[in-house]
Amino acid sequence: MKDFLDYFGARKYETNKGYSIEWVAKKIRWSNKEEAIGILKVWAHSSREEECMKEKLKELNSIMDDEVLMALKALEEPLILRKMENKQLNVQVKLQTTDTYRTFYKQALVDSGSSSSCISRKFVKENLIDTHPLPFPITCYNADGSTNKDKSIIEVIEMNMTIGDH
Repeated sequence: MKDFLDYFGARKYETNKGYSIEWVAKKIRWSNKEEAIGILKVWAHSSREEECMKEKLKELNSIMDDEVLMALKALEEPLILRKMENKQLNVQVKLQTTDTYRTFYKQALVDSGSSSSCISRKFVKENLIDTHPLPFPITCYNADGSTNKDKSIIEVIEMNMTIGDH
């Protein structure tokens, strides 16, 4: 009996991982849902397997090819979670939008384990800050590893942040 990769024709696209990102993109687009989800689960990092469901498949099949490759590359990366023992560091910051130069002074939480910066959707909406859509949604996780109730980040803003004189 053929193994999974031989069965789906991946051996002809072999790389260090066993198959290429391009092969995965092609197969999830043209396979039935069950096969495509199986391919996604094999491709994704083991900590991201929970994301590989019908919703993620629908997202991937609705975006441009180069964006699919970026999304698949992100799924390869491990989901990094850490626990804090109820300790947090808040600092006073100055935020300034890059398009209208509006300025806000707020308390910000410093998260030394975060891989990016986040801002409250409520704050953005209340202050009528312009947003820009992302080419594909980014799944958002809580500290305990569960999927965030808002599920995905779908838009971004650009702001400059000043902490003290920095």
